[in-house]
Amino acid sequence: MRWNSLLLAVLVSCPVAATAAPKPKPKPKCEGRCAAIVEVAATHCRNAPKRVDRSFLKRLVEIELELGVPDRYRGMVLSAACRESGYRAKPRRGDGGRAVGLLQMWPWWEKRYKIKRTDPYASARAWITQVLRSVRKARRVCGRRRAFVSAWAWVASGPQRWRCRSPRHYRLLRRWHRKSRWPSTRSSTAAE
Repeated sequence: MRWNSLLLAVLVSCPVAATAAPKPKPKPKCEGRCAAIVEVAATHCRNAPKRVDRSFLKRLVEIELELGVPDRYRGMVLSAACRESGYRAKPRRGDGGRAVGLLQMWPWWEKRYKIKRTDPYASARAWITQVLRSVRKARRVCGRRRAFVSAWAWVASGPQRWRCRSPRHYRLLRRWHRKSRWPSTRSSTAAE
């Protein structure tokens, strides 16, 4: 009984520090160079329909910004979505009917990330998260310089004995960066 009353007295006598609720981070906006990569992606994707919703592409790049994709790989989701589904967010089946959606995800994605593969924004968020998680192992296996690109390849097409390689989307992204006059993708290895 004494301990309870002593504890209560201590708790009541201690002033509670007034703490303001943390301010939510503003959502990153896709402006300037991001808008340029969106425009190039909308006009230079061979698999895309004639009319591409640029606000949809812009939102995908904003998800990359939110999750912290390095600047030199900005547009990686756009290049993957272009190659995989032509930016079609509606369900599309590939790989014998097992891969579905914008990024042609297999069923294990739904179980691991608790997403619907047909939801393009949730798919993009899960896909980028998986790439960022794989970078650490890729750095051990492939070295610092090729870590991000190798992790991207592992997520895009499976680890295939953890070889260090580039995904097929990377060449397309580099072409888009040249067209949009993005800073060189070879010069900023410190950004990784």
